[in-house]
Amino acid sequence: SPANLRSRLAGAHLVRAEIRGPLALVRDRLQALPGVKEVRCADGGDDFHTVTLTTSPGHDVRQDIFQPAAANGWGLRELARDHASLEEIFIHLTTTDEGA
Repeated sequence: SPANLRSRLAGAHLVRAEIRGPLALVRDRLQALPGVKEVRCADGGDDFHTVTLTTSPGHDVRQDIFQPAAANGWGLRELARDHASLEEIFIHLTTTDEGA
């Protein structure tokens, strides 16, 4: 059921950011942040990338995202906490060992 799927990721939190910068470097810097479990990137179609971070409970990494963005001169257009959609839960469960 949808509730069961959500409960499997209940401890995870999502942060979405739209960042303009070199994608590989952005991904590497964000993956190295404390509490970040996973970083997924999508091309936004203009020079920005939509980045979704899955974090451990109790880790609000929004300020930690802002700091390297500012230090590297990356554009930061959006930065918000979010909840996993059923599609994101499905993708997580079907592409990780946890879902096997």
